[in-house]
Amino acid sequence: MRESIKELKNKYLINHLLSRDEVSIELAKGVTDDEEYCTLMWLLGVLYQEEGNKNAATYCCLRANEIWCMNQLKPKKRRSELIFTNFIMDTEMETFIQQKIAFMKDKYKHIKRQLIYISICFGSLAFLISFFFLKLSIGAAIIEWVCFSVLSFWFTYGRSKDRFYVLQSEASGKYLSEADMDFDKKYL
Repeated sequence: MRESIKELKNKYLINHLLSRDEVSIELAKGVTDDEEYCTLMWLLGVLYQEEGNKNAATYCCLRANEIWCMNQLKPKKRRSELIFTNFIMDTEMETFIQQKIAFMKDKYKHIKRQLIYISICFGSLAFLISFFFLKLSIGAAIIEWVCFSVLSFWFTYGRSKDRFYVLQSEASGKYLSEADMDFDKKYL
């Protein structure tokens, strides 16, 4: 990580006096690794939060978390031009990011529960059709119900999780400043 980014981070941690312009200047220089990116996005998120722009702070936290989670993936699955190091987030950084995305995780748990209910309803409909109209035995209809429920949940859950976070990022990204959004477009 560059010394100037470390200085910004220490300046914020020591006396909480940091302006968004100072962070934007560092953003304009670009970043090379995931630690720099996550640190700058965390600092931006904190500064947006202090300004009262919670949506932009959420966006910054979602992006920092996404890049940090990419660090855990195999190199073939990474889609970013960043160099991935095995850095560990500071406790301040991690707690702020986790607090901001906790709402998203709770919201997605609710959506997951609804997907389970919908899958069971589709499976029940398939059971009724196969048992009453197609005259299958009760055992075959139950097997079809289980298979149809599990498969419909698997397909909808697999697609909805990534789509949910993409839509949340797009919605909260509208509140970011133009310069900060231009920086982040390079790493989307």
